[in-house]
Amino acid sequence: MSAKEKNGVLGVVQRAWGRLTGRSGAGSGGGSGSMAEFLMGLEPMVSGEVLARPFAESVWVQRAIKRVAGPIASVPLVLEPDSEELRAFWRAPARGMGFEELVEASVGWLKLTGEFFWIMDDSWLVPGAVRGPLIVARPDRMREVTDGESLIGWVFTDGRGWTHRLVPEQVVHVREWNPYSDFRGLSEMGAARLAAETDWLQSRFARHLAAANGDTGPIIIAKGGLPTQEQREMIVREFRAKRLANQRGDFRPIFMAGEIQIEDSRIKAPDAAFVQQRLGNRHEIFLAFGVPPSMADIQASYSVGSASDRYLLIEETCKPVAAKLARAISEVSRRIVGAEVRAEFDWDEHSTMQMVRRERIEVGMKLWSAGMPMQLINEYLELGLPEFEGWEVGYLPMGVVPASEVAAPETMPELDENRPAAAGGAGSAGAAGLMVRALRERAEARRCDCGCTLEAMRAARPQWREQMVRRRAWKKKFLGRIGRELMRARAEVLAKLERELGPEGRGPGAGAGAGAVRAVAAELMFDLKNFREGLVVGLKPLWQSCLGTAGREGWEELQKDGGAFALPPEPVLEFLRGRENRISGAAQNIFEQIKAQLEAGLEAGETLSELSDRVRAAFNEVGRGRAEVIAITETNVCFGQGRELGMKQAGVKWKKWLTSGASNVRPSHRELDGMVVGMDEVFPNGCRFPGDPDGPAAEVINCHCTHVAASEEGAGGEEEEEA
Repeated sequence: MSAKEKNGVLGVVQRAWGRLTGRSGAGSGGGSGSMAEFLMGLEPMVSGEVLARPFAESVWVQRAIKRVAGPIASVPLVLEPDSEELRAFWRAPARGMGFEELVEASVGWLKLTGEFFWIMDDSWLVPGAVRGPLIVARPDRMREVTDGESLIGWVFTDGRGWTHRLVPEQVVHVREWNPYSDFRGLSEMGAARLAAETDWLQSRFARHLAAANGDTGPIIIAKGGLPTQEQREMIVREFRAKRLANQRGDFRPIFMAGEIQIEDSRIKAPDAAFVQQRLGNRHEIFLAFGVPPSMADIQASYSVGSASDRYLLIEETCKPVAAKLARAISEVSRRIVGAEVRAEFDWDEHSTMQMVRRERIEVGMKLWSAGMPMQLINEYLELGLPEFEGWEVGYLPMGVVPASEVAAPETMPELDENRPAAAGGAGSAGAAGLMVRALRERAEARRCDCGCTLEAMRAARPQWREQMVRRRAWKKKFLGRIGRELMRARAEVLAKLERELGPEGRGPGAGAGAGAVRAVAAELMFDLKNFREGLVVGLKPLWQSCLGTAGREGWEELQKDGGAFALPPEPVLEFLRGRENRISGAAQNIFEQIKAQLEAGLEAGETLSELSDRVRAAFNEVGRGRAEVIAITETNVCFGQGRELGMKQAGVKWKKWLTSGASNVRPSHRELDGMVVGMDEVFPNGCRFPGDPDGPAAEVINCHCTHVAASEEGAGGEEEEEA
């Protein structure tokens, strides 16, 4: 040991370790009894009878860890973008382990040692090679290699005692924060060890006490001195003879001379203080592992709502651990597909979270009955509801009409003249009639997710209609991500308005000058850079995933056998760069639209309440108009590009433009309906295919057309299906 090590913190720890264990403190590698185990809390600090394997020997340690690992392993894993390759890998990701076993093992090591390791063998370093399964390494068999300040590699000792040197790219290391080490995690088991070992020793004491109670033979007390050996043998013979007689059912008394007293031994049991101490130990163990201590007790019934300990366990322990696990899964998935993959656990499927959502929905229905719009309820309670038509409008409970129209009955739909009026006049029957009429008119005017009326959808070609139906979910996903960023931007503007103007504040008015109004509006607007980046970050995984779905769709329509569709990297990267530029321009347009409305309100000298209503109305207009168009456009651009890549990979030589055939098709696209060109050719409107990201904006925005494979003669697609 160098002089620097002797005088440093490491030297102090090593010398303390040597005094405690009688071993040299120089070694810090893997193996039982190492200083690394001491620092992680695995190695006991005292000698003697110790808890060597806490997970195997302590029921409370094992149960506390399973309390955390169980909920995580039971909820679905969501990957964006998803692929069959990733799903196949994570079904059996490690040697001898399915995904659930991998979760339990990783969480177990994280709790016991403060870290877990996934090792990727040398095949992961070779591009294009078949990747082997992960190795879940025991942390005590991993030794870090550093240059003093940074990590440069790892040394892994396998079960045979062979060592393997690994580069950092081969090791996924997730750890708990450790204030005593820059490279290793600090275990929760270290904090729980004292309570766990005390409880373990108490359980052994209770066992030995119970075993000792098996010897309940009589105790002979000689008051006049110890009996001779001959007297002892006579006493034993008499007791044996009495026992044999009792077994035959005979009564045999014993008469003994001298001052001899015979007593029967009593059964001994732990007292109440002993039992209470063991209860305190199990509570301490559960607290160390982040599990509510009440879950160590027997309960007649269990609550699963937001006020329950189950919810507390999920929110404060399971979710943070699952987030670390998801980060490791994302890293491995990125190595598999060569692109960024976002992994998360879908807690919405867990029974406790479903009960919590049910409670929130009940609260939401009370707010809705009071006239609060469902859009604001969804935002306030974080229900995660998809946007639907009319969710921005508040309704009263009886007539089910917009709250804003209660004072203007002349704007309500009229009752059906053929329906007889009720005796109550405009009572409950009148309200019911208004509701039925309003709902019927709304249903007749309903539109599908791609923007076409239901009548147009029913009259459209079957092949076109099937494709549009498959795109509905994607349009909702795009609209949901855009809506989320709009809600954040709106909240930012409203907060600035309240902070800058105050309850009694007003806009500067027209007398302040146009320059001053614009300056104030600019100060009150949301951060355009953050808004733009939020849109790009939120839409990027959707673009990738939607491309893959559309490509597989184009491939599978041709019923190709063997192989599978794979997105080519270069076209995908080029496509993503193009969409980022387009969405940045759309963000700028939204910014200018909101700013113009804000300037108009400030110039009019509106109050805080009036300006807030104006801002909400402006954002709602963007959500119903601009955001809807963006979502439709992004969906069709992704499907157009993806289908093109899929058909090319399938070897298609000719493609055909296909419209719905309805009356709302734009004239330029109606002229292209049924036109066949080569796969590498461009249609007369300047687009390679419907939704071409490089095509003219007027031909791409809000387009609902698609393209299918065709033969050189023009047959194919729908014609072949109808034949």
